Amino acid sequence: MAKADEINGLSCNMVAAHGAAIILRARFEEMSALRAAALDFSSIDGIHDMRVGMRRMRNAMRDLRHVLKKDHYKHFNKQLKKMYDRVGAVRDEDVAIDSLGKMRAKTDSEIVRQGIDNLIHAHHESREAARDKLRDSLTAERFAELESDLTALLHAVEEGAHAERSFEDVGRESVERILKKFCKLSDNLYTAYDFEALHKFRIASKRLRTALELFGMCWSEEAEPFIEEVARMQLILGRVHDRDGWLTDLTARLNHENKKVLIVDGLAAKWIAAKLVKKRNKNYNVALQLWKDWEAKDLIGKLRETIAQK
Repeated sequence: MAKADEINGLSCNMVAAHGAAIILRARFEEMSALRAAALDFSSIDGIHDMRVGMRRMRNAMRDLRHVLKKDHYKHFNKQLKKMYDRVGAVRDEDVAIDSLGKMRAKTDSEIVRQGIDNLIHAHHESREAARDKLRDSLTAERFAELESDLTALLHAVEEGAHAERSFEDVGRESVERILKKFCKLSDNLYTAYDFEALHKFRIASKRLRTALELFGMCWSEEAEPFIEEVARMQLILGRVHDRDGWLTDLTARLNHENKKVLIVDGLAAKWIAAKLVKKRNKNYNVALQLWKDWEAKDLIGKLRETIAQK
């Protein structure tokens, strides 16, 4: 599910509240259609698609929040986040199991393989527990309640629609606000081993990309090069963040309750950590070079000009 479904009926000149209603309804329907596949654990693709669908719904909610009624927005977003977190918990275990399996195939050491097998077994247990919680969250009844909350939210939006606020106006304000925070956090890119700081900049990259995608139609084809560049930064930083997370999780598992670590687990952990650090640093350097290229081309300045021109 690499690309989102195209949303029909939008116009840059339409009242922003009407545009928000069209977008949120479309994203919810897209998300709802993925429920059955997400609960079919014979493939991990369903969970991945549901996580992406829910993320698009949450991104749209956030980018349009200044058009929405605060109370309705907070209530709906809270319920959606509960579902999203449980989907994410399963997806994280799927990715960990898959990644560890690929690492296992790259070593000839039987001791390291045994240690990796122990880690995979632990992740399988965690995934089963996460799947049990997910089954309780993705019931047809829960989705019906969520849809009812969305209907109430959209009804409140339509009632409070103001003609002077166009979809384009809201888009420009949203992108400018997000771009400002993105630039403020850009110094975080130089904190090589501050995992949290890099994570914040990655999130800022993601939010800038999704806002540009959502409102990009108002800048026509002029926005596409910026979307592609920011998507590259998000992807690279995502690879760094994944490895940072796995390194943190690996350390936590080995030190849990100060239990004595088995020799095979310790040797496997050292081998895995070495692989993760190597790939992590390689991607980090790519992100740094991409930012330097942006500075040379004044990419951010050109993006500001594009947004301001319309």
